[in-house]
Amino acid sequence: MATKKREPAIDDGGITVIQVFQHLGIIPDRSEAWSVGSRCAHQYRNEFGRWPRKENRQKTTGTGSHCFAIYPSAWQSRIASTIKAVCGEAAAMPQLF
Repeated sequence: MATKKREPAIDDGGITVIQVFQHLGIIPDRSEAWSVGSRCAHQYRNEFGRWPRKENRQKTTGTGSHCFAIYPSAWQSRIASTIKAVCGEAAAMPQLF
């Protein structure tokens, strides 16, 4: 069995997949958000041998809370790449309007 990397500490609160969508100016539909979240969680598990930690945070709608996977901030570009792979050309272009 391959040795997994040491899981990084998340000292700055970390980031969520939806925060990276927002940073890119993309409003995902449920299918896109779920697909990206699943892929990122599996990448994390493959790299560190465990699922990313989860935390209840306020929903993007502002009402209620939801259990979000929390990733190290250093994963932002990796999550963005996954978003672009799942969402295609629309994710690669900046939102103009």
